[in-house]
Amino acid sequence: MSPLESPTGRIIGRLEALAKNRTVNKLLAPAAFVYGAGSYLRILSFSMGLSPRTKAAAPVVSVGNITVGGTGKTPIVIDLADRIAAKGLKPAILSRGYGRKSQAKTVLVSDGAGPVVSVEESGDEPYVMARSVPAATVMVGAKRIESARLVTKNHGADLIVLDDGFQHVQLRRDLDIVLYDYNDDPDTMTLLPQGRLREPMAALSRAHVIVITKIPVLISSLNKISLLDDAVATKLQSLSAKLSALAPQAVLQYAAFCPSYLLGQRKTGLSITSSPGDVLALGQMAGKKIFALCGLARPEGFFQSLSLLGADIVDKIAYPDHHWFSVEDQMEIQRRFQACAAEYLITSEKDMVRLRLSSELDCRTYALMQTPFWLNAQGVEEDNPLIFNLIDDLLAAARVKDGAAQGAHR
Repeated sequence: MSPLESPTGRIIGRLEALAKNRTVNKLLAPAAFVYGAGSYLRILSFSMGLSPRTKAAAPVVSVGNITVGGTGKTPIVIDLADRIAAKGLKPAILSRGYGRKSQAKTVLVSDGAGPVVSVEESGDEPYVMARSVPAATVMVGAKRIESARLVTKNHGADLIVLDDGFQHVQLRRDLDIVLYDYNDDPDTMTLLPQGRLREPMAALSRAHVIVITKIPVLISSLNKISLLDDAVATKLQSLSAKLSALAPQAVLQYAAFCPSYLLGQRKTGLSITSSPGDVLALGQMAGKKIFALCGLARPEGFFQSLSLLGADIVDKIAYPDHHWFSVEDQMEIQRRFQACAAEYLITSEKDMVRLRLSSELDCRTYALMQTPFWLNAQGVEEDNPLIFNLIDDLLAAARVKDGAAQGAHR
């Protein structure tokens, strides 16, 4: 049974069809209003001090969004934590571990030396983060306050990064970063269940930084980045103006996600390691027969990236986001791979860590690795965007505060 024929796939397909139906969409408007009112009252209770908020022992940076669906949080969190670790500091990443199979209240995914648990225990995205930034402490748990206490007390975290933390206002944050998909029009966005908004667009007023992500760009043979065309530049300017009107105090930043290479996998115990032989250059995909599969919130971008690399996609499957592959799924993947005579199976990184394929197919399986590129408003690449200067300022202020506290105890 394919994922689109499975019960989950059928339900998702029906919901998407209903959302496109004008009559049903109008009927969902009252529910969206109630959802929005509840969201507003919840945030209001915290802002007015009616509900308590907790301050962590280290600076807290939240990377989140106001929509359901992928905006690119994982690669941004990885880039941020990697830059902090490169300074010799100890970043900690806190996640809910959405889709994980463990029932434990908290799970230490990495203690600063790569994954120490399986992907089933951690969830796919925390596992990928732990593998991508081995120096980071990674912890999953529903109660971020408790996770923050543990990573500062037991692991000496210098900076806490909340993955998908914009709505988790119980834990005070020093910097709220909100990602906004370039492809989403603020004028037509509606609240759940009518649309994809978790909160009203006005909630952006809480953000310190708004990052417009998934900007379409071109990469030249000299690895120079430029906007796709004048239409993209015009749309980006219009979108920036709309978001600035909603959050005039927020700093606007810009990011594109571009394929960088293809990574194979070799499994050793709980971890997955790579060697030079496991890496393929993007150019090696040109003209190759590809079987593509992914379990992403917005799979169309993944398939488009492969097509732009010149790959011949002879078959493809789009699973639901965070899909756990059953034995039947694995057998179906194997059957379809053989039937379409593909040379490679290409998937996303977070899907690859959940796949358990036969050794024959495993050696032909590669993840398309995406790298975030930071741009300015004109679409020119920036090596050191303002967002990282803001984080440096937070760290510097924390060091001054710690120094003053130590001096007071002498």
